Amino acid sequence: MSHEPVPAAGAADAPPVQASKRPVTVLLVDDQPIVGAAVGRMLRPEPGIVFHFCSDPARAIETAEAVEPTVILQDLVMPGVDGLALVSRYRETESTRDVPIVVLSTREEPETKAEAFARGANDYIVKLPDRLELVARVRYHSKGYIALLERNVATRQLMAELKEAAQYVKSLLPSPLDDGRVRIDWRFVTSTSLGGDFSPAYSPDGKYLAWRSEERPGYEADKFRLMLYDRKAKTIKDLLKDAKLSSRAPANFDNWVDEFTWIDDSKHILFVSGEKGEAPLYETNITGDDLDRLGKAAGEWGDIRPFLKNGMEVVAGTLVRVDRPTEFVLGDLVQMDEGVHVIHVFSSDLNKPSEDIMPKSYSPQPVTHLNDALLAQLDLPAMESFWFTAADKTKLQGFIIRPPAFDPAKKYPVKFLMHGGPQGAWGDSWSYRWNAELFAANGYVVIMINPRGSTGYGQTIVDGVNGDWGGKPFTDLMTGLDYAEQHYAFIDKNRECALGASYGGYMANWVLGHTNRFKCIVSHDGMFNPESAFGTTEEDWFNEWEFKGHPWDYYGKPDSENPYRKWAPMMSAKNFKTPTLVVHGQLDYRLDVSEGFQLFDTLQLLKVPSKMLYFPDEGHWVLKPQNSQLWYKTVNDWVDQWTGSAASSH
Repeated sequence: MSHEPVPAAGAADAPPVQASKRPVTVLLVDDQPIVGAAVGRMLRPEPGIVFHFCSDPARAIETAEAVEPTVILQDLVMPGVDGLALVSRYRETESTRDVPIVVLSTREEPETKAEAFARGANDYIVKLPDRLELVARVRYHSKGYIALLERNVATRQLMAELKEAAQYVKSLLPSPLDDGRVRIDWRFVTSTSLGGDFSPAYSPDGKYLAWRSEERPGYEADKFRLMLYDRKAKTIKDLLKDAKLSSRAPANFDNWVDEFTWIDDSKHILFVSGEKGEAPLYETNITGDDLDRLGKAAGEWGDIRPFLKNGMEVVAGTLVRVDRPTEFVLGDLVQMDEGVHVIHVFSSDLNKPSEDIMPKSYSPQPVTHLNDALLAQLDLPAMESFWFTAADKTKLQGFIIRPPAFDPAKKYPVKFLMHGGPQGAWGDSWSYRWNAELFAANGYVVIMINPRGSTGYGQTIVDGVNGDWGGKPFTDLMTGLDYAEQHYAFIDKNRECALGASYGGYMANWVLGHTNRFKCIVSHDGMFNPESAFGTTEEDWFNEWEFKGHPWDYYGKPDSENPYRKWAPMMSAKNFKTPTLVVHGQLDYRLDVSEGFQLFDTLQLLKVPSKMLYFPDEGHWVLKPQNSQLWYKTVNDWVDQWTGSAASSH
C-alpha cells in the first residue's frame, strides 16, 4: 500500500506539506506598521519561527491562505474593518477554520474579550506584550495546531489505505449468483474500529454476527470488546459498553472478552473474561441489558460450548486451576449464576414447591480424569489472594502459595515471580512453564503480584504500564512484596529471589539495577537494551506503542525524555550487584538472544556472580520436555545456592 500523504478532496494536485516539517508560522494582521516592526523584532530572532505581517486587513484571508500560518495575531481596531467580524470570517473560511487566533489589541474591556472568544478567538493579549510571553503563547498555540495537521494527514493516509484494503478484500469474493438452486451474496461491512477484529461468529439463526474487537490501532493489549452486527438493521453495537445487570443496575464491565460462543436460541451469548486472577463465565442477551456473571466455579474456563441436557442449560469446556491441570468438565449455568440465590424445586405437589438455597460455590462435573491418580499422590497447597494499596492509592492484588508440609512456626525463603506481557496476569491457572506449585515444591513460599499492566482489573490498570515500564509497575511489585512480608510471619525476607520471563525478565533486569533486597535473580528472555531490542524483534508495533515511538524520535533529547534510555536496564549497570542467572533461547525472535548475551557479558565484566543457560533449539518459551527439565533444575539449583536453602529433591 502507498504511504504517501493523501490530499483532501478538492486539494491541489501537489502533495501537501508534511505537517511535522512545518515551522511555527506567525501572521500578524494590524494596520500599524510600527506594531508590525515591533512584533517582528520580537519573533524573527527566535529559532524555528517564521514571521509575516499584513497591514491591509482587507487582504487578511488572502494572505493567510498564501502563507499558511500556524497562528494568527489579530488586531481589533482597524480603519474600515471590524476586527471581531474578521475573527468570524476566519472561522467561516475552510483554510483558516482551525488556525489558532490570538487577539492582539489595546482594548481591555471584559465585554470585548468575551465577544472575541465567542466569535472563535483562542487567546487574547493586550498589546504590546512582553517578548517572552508572546513567544511562549505563539509556540503553545502552534504546537497544538501542528499536531492537528499531523493527525489529519495521518487520518487521510489511513483512510486511503483502508479503502484500498477494502477493494482488495472485495476482489477476493465471488460474484453474486442466484440461479434458483444456489444463491451467493455478500455484504462488505466496514468495522467501527481501527484496531483488530477477531473471532467472527454468526448466530445460529443467521440474523446476527458477533466478534471481538480492539479500538486502538497498533495496540495489541487494547480492551477486547464484544461487537454485534444486526444484519437486517445494518447496525453495529458494542454489546457490553452500556450493559446492565439483571437488576437493571449498570454493569460497568471493563475487562476483556477472551472468547465467546452463541447459545442456541440466538438471543444470548456466553463468554469468558479474565478477572482478578480467575476467568469466569458471563452470559448476556443481545440487547446488553441482562448481563450475568457465572462465577461460582473457581478457575479459568476455555473452549466453551453450551447445550441443553435434560432440559437444563449446560456448558462443556475446559477448566484449569493452579493446583490442577486442564480437564474437560460440564457445568450447570443456573448453578454457577451468582445472581441466583434461591431455586424453586417442584415435587409431585405442584402447588407447594420447595425452595433450595443455592451454595456460594459450585464444582462442575468432571468428564475427563487424566491426572486424578497422579494428583492424589501430591501435596499441592491452595493459592491464597491478598490485596494491597499501591503508592498512588490504587488497589492491587497478589497471590501466595505456601510450601508442601507447611509449618507456620518455621521461616521459609521466597520465590518472587514477575509475570510477562507486560499485559498479562498471575491467577488460578496451571502451566507447564513457570508452574507456581512446582516452584513451591522444594520448600519455598511463592509470591506473585499483579502490578500495573496486568489484565483483569479494568483497562486503566492494563494501560498503566504504557510508556512507564520501570515506573509504577516496579513500585507496585516492591510494595506488594512489602505487604506480604509484613502480613505473613513465616516469610524470611532475608532469603528472597526474584524471577521473571519476557517482560518479567525485563523487570528482573530492572530490579537488578534498582534494589539490592534480593539474594539472587533469574532473568529469562528479558529486554536489556530497548534500542537494540527495537531493531531485532519481529513485533515492531509493540515497541512503538510501549515506548511511544521509534528510538530516532528521541535522538538529541536528554535520557530523561527518551523512554528507550529512561527505562533501559543497561543504563543502571553500575548498580548491578545481585547474583543473576541469565536464560535465553537462540530461536527467540520476540527478544533476540543478543539481549541475554549483553546482560551476561555486562555481569561478567562487572564481576557480579552470574551464569547463563543457553538453549540453541528454543525460542521465547522453553517447550521441549527435556529442556524444560533442565530449565527447572538449573533455576531451582541457582535459587537454592544463593538463598542457602537445603532443598529437597526437584
